[in-house]
Amino acid sequence: MVTKTVTMDFEDDVEDLWCEDCQHNHGLDCPKLGPAIRVEDRKVQTKAVATLPDNLSIRMIGGSRQVIASQPIARRTQFGPLEAKIVHEESVNVAVKYKVAYRL
Repeated sequence: MVTKTVTMDFEDDVEDLWCEDCQHNHGLDCPKLGPAIRVEDRKVQTKAVATLPDNLSIRMIGGSRQVIASQPIARRTQFGPLEAKIVHEESVNVAVKYKVAYRL
């Protein structure tokens, strides 16, 4: 199955809106009801944030997002499963730095 996502600004193509109340095509301002009321969708968390274990949180530190543990993580703890797209190193244009911080 192929799915196509279309993003449209609220003001796009507004002259073709059909009004059930006045039975005419017009823009966002209905002569009978007045201006349209805009209701935006709620922001949706990414899967990574939504599935983060309770003892981990994401915080902005030094201008970057970091995962912080609220309690010690036992040795041999495994998080996952990891789901990610496989990419070849030569196709990545951004230099990525991995930083691991731990306390003994």
